[in-house]
Amino acid sequence: MIANVFRKAVEERQKHMKTVSPATVLIVDDKPANQALLSRILREHNHILLADSAPAALEILRRQPVDLVLTDVLMGGMSGLALLRRIREVDDWRHIGVVLISSMADNDTIAQGFYTGANDFISRPINPTILRARVDAQIASKRLRDEREQVIRRLEQTQATQARLMKMALHDLRHPMTNIRIAGDMLDEYIAAHPDSRPILQSLVESVDNMGEIFEDFVSALSINGQTFHPETLNVQRVVDTVFLQYYFAATKKHITLEQAAITGTVYADATRLEQALGNLLSNAIKYSPPDSVVRVCASHHDGQVTISVADEGAGVPANERDQLFTEFGSLSTQPTGDESSVGLGLWIVKQVIEAMGGQVGAEFPPEGGSVFRVSLPAEG
Repeated sequence: MIANVFRKAVEERQKHMKTVSPATVLIVDDKPANQALLSRILREHNHILLADSAPAALEILRRQPVDLVLTDVLMGGMSGLALLRRIREVDDWRHIGVVLISSMADNDTIAQGFYTGANDFISRPINPTILRARVDAQIASKRLRDEREQVIRRLEQTQATQARLMKMALHDLRHPMTNIRIAGDMLDEYIAAHPDSRPILQSLVESVDNMGEIFEDFVSALSINGQTFHPETLNVQRVVDTVFLQYYFAATKKHITLEQAAITGTVYADATRLEQALGNLLSNAIKYSPPDSVVRVCASHHDGQVTISVADEGAGVPANERDQLFTEFGSLSTQPTGDESSVGLGLWIVKQVIEAMGGQVGAEFPPEGGSVFRVSLPAEG
């Protein structure tokens, strides 16, 4: 029974080996008889290279690609372990499988080989069937790794191409959006004479504003990985004042009151990026707050950190959805209260920006309702 299973496995191997291209196997041994034996066992389905020393093997590796190295442990001059160590030090060779061969198969030698980075260890005397099986396994493993790396590279190239195309599209959208805003301003004169048309203009302005927010979120998301920072000492009060001015009219349109309380501390951060992060938090608070409510911002200096909090009186976030906060395209059931747009990038951008500046983000949901979003940065001074 066992013999039949074994015979079938060998037949399957032979059938498979006929369908794949030969692997390149480098045999390193300072004894010609050992080289001849290993070559004879493996040459049927592999392209064999021979080296009689570790330096000769390194020279071959520099000249051409190799799929697997079989090296004797004890050789004159540079040992097989030293060769293995050198292979693992070179970036272009780290993916190459290395199998150690030795007649001294004591536990210490075997353990040292694996700790150094060996993929397998074969003891002499050599069993041809076992040798072929273990070599085939190492070659198959390397080919799978190579295929995975190729897939990853293709995906990275595809993502890079998509990002470039998206940036081009967003860049080209800036001009027509600006023209629409200008046209809206010009229509104000017409509306003065035809007041019944004002709701149409108001709808146009709100649509353009929503498009603008989506546009800016996508631009920010695409630039996250390649963004550069220009840190400086910032007074948190001044940063908050700047962001308040940016979102004053958005809050006023919904009859939302913006309040500040206890703004203290200085941080060493990029002013534009910090304003972007706080702007996203304030924008979210306004979007998800009901009319005639209050959005409060405060900042405190404690334990070497400056923590800025944005609190609203909205519906909050359901407990089972909170793990999606600060994730890319996080999908929440809570909806904006004034039909504003949301693509799920704002909080993710906040997290990326703040963490890139050495900070942290977080959120709390008080029992009485509402949300409190926080960003913390190392205090300056």
